[in-house]
Amino acid sequence: DLDAWLVDARLTFKSPEAALSPVVMLQYTYFSGDDPDTDDFEGWDGLFANYPIFREELIPILNNGNWTNLHQFRLQGTATLYSNPERKLFQSVRLTGTAAYLMADDADTAMTSGGGTGDSHFGDLFTAFLDVKVNDYISVSLEAAAFRPGDYWTDGSESEWLRFQTIFAF
Repeated sequence: DLDAWLVDARLTFKSPEAALSPVVMLQYTYFSGDDPDTDDFEGWDGLFANYPIFREELIPILNNGNWTNLHQFRLQGTATLYSNPERKLFQSVRLTGTAAYLMADDADTAMTSGGGTGDSHFGDLFTAFLDVKVNDYISVSLEAAAFRPGDYWTDGSESEWLRFQTIFAF
């Protein structure tokens, strides 16, 4: 039985409509961890319990283990590089970058064969997204993420993820 829960708190600062329309967001997210003394699984499993608020940018973490028992402190910046809904070539171009510091509750039990080091620094996650809205029917995205494991891992590995996506709406 899956019985996971999370906390997602965000504080967003938006500028008035301007040249780049910058937006800065501070976010705290907590993913519950599994209690081994119960029959339920209270942790987040990468296959069965994904939560789609992060555009798959947590995928690089899966090379090291599930993203469960985890605190995420995240800074995100977004700038609209171009926006003109009447333009024929494309309507808007938006660039988003994030940096996240990840911390585990249980530093003693890393999800690797070697066990944990006793440190709670799970790792750092960096992401970038380029979104282009061509018109009302076509949009294109280039998404990239990189995970750098922290001292929580005894044998953690760096992970990268890249995706190009085109969406046709009709």
